[in-house]
Amino acid sequence: DEVYCSVAGPLVSDFVNGLSSTLIVYGQTGSGKTYTMFGEPLDGSSAVLTGDSRGVVPRVCEEVLEALKVREEQGIDARVAMSYVEVYGQEVFDLLRDGARVGQSRVAGQRYVLDGNCETEFSNLTEVHELLRTGDSQKRRAATAMNFNSTRAHTVVALTLCQRNLENGTEHTSRFLLADLGGSEQLAKSKANEGMKDIGTTSWAEYYQARERVSEATGINLGLFALKNCIDALNERQVALKEGRRPPRVPYQDSKLTMLLSGALGGDARTAVVVAGTLDSVHAPETIQTLRFGERCRGVENKASLNSADLRAAVDEIDLQISMLESDIRRKERWETRREVRQDIEGEETIATSVLVGAEAERAKLESALRRRSVLLGDPQPDDR
Repeated sequence: DEVYCSVAGPLVSDFVNGLSSTLIVYGQTGSGKTYTMFGEPLDGSSAVLTGDSRGVVPRVCEEVLEALKVREEQGIDARVAMSYVEVYGQEVFDLLRDGARVGQSRVAGQRYVLDGNCETEFSNLTEVHELLRTGDSQKRRAATAMNFNSTRAHTVVALTLCQRNLENGTEHTSRFLLADLGGSEQLAKSKANEGMKDIGTTSWAEYYQARERVSEATGINLGLFALKNCIDALNERQVALKEGRRPPRVPYQDSKLTMLLSGALGGDARTAVVVAGTLDSVHAPETIQTLRFGERCRGVENKASLNSADLRAAVDEIDLQISMLESDIRRKERWETRREVRQDIEGEETIATSVLVGAEAERAKLESALRRRSVLLGDPQPDDR
């Protein structure tokens, strides 16, 4: 609950109000990243996961669906869809379509995901958890010495929210990326290469299985290395710009993972990074490296924007309506004196009060317009203060 409320909750508000958002979980293998993101896996006996065992992803979907109910009451039609993909080496696989590989090239795979070709719409929690169950069943997993159920690739859940104002027809799209990064690991500790040490005493099946584990670990580590290089370059870029020097190139193209996350790392998205460590002293060096990575991420500054000519047009339309209503109110309203006779044991008393009348309907419309404007811009409502 604490992780969700302090980190993911504010990102959901930004996402619903038109800002693209990203949450990245990073850490050593076996440190609890996947549990943080997805919680306990659903079994076949339950359609919906409830309670504290829910992870960040199902909670985000739940809160988004609740927010869309309010949007509907305010005259905004909204649709939300999910993509659930796995980045394995330099390839992307669609976990909602039997793990099919997407795109025929590095760039094509990235565009295929970000252009919405992997999306499946959902409208309730039962559909959300069915999508999560389907995707989870397609993940690459293997037992290692550090994690008996280790995911062997990077996983990205992408939520796309399309909103349309029924009154003026303007549309806006925002995206929320939730990335469960594969755990960084040392082969000496994870023992992913155990079956390759002595080929003379292992079967060919064990040898090839071990070789696949090593390939998976190498792919994960290369993606994380590319991510670290991008974070370092973004930090150096900020320093260079402040000092008036030519900024360095950010190597997003070095891996499919960083290509997918490029908008979150150095674009206009609101981004948060959760680092997961372990208290076991044996893994202290890896935990320190994880914390240092978090420090580097903290130094990167993104300027989140509404990327929204359409949203700006909607706000301008509401501003015009507000101006016209205020003009009508000034023209129609007048003060009216009303007298009320009150009786008590000492006798009668006449109370005169002055009230504004003549523009009650316009006042109600003005309050509604102000509420819609606040919702579009993400301003706090009176009940939230």
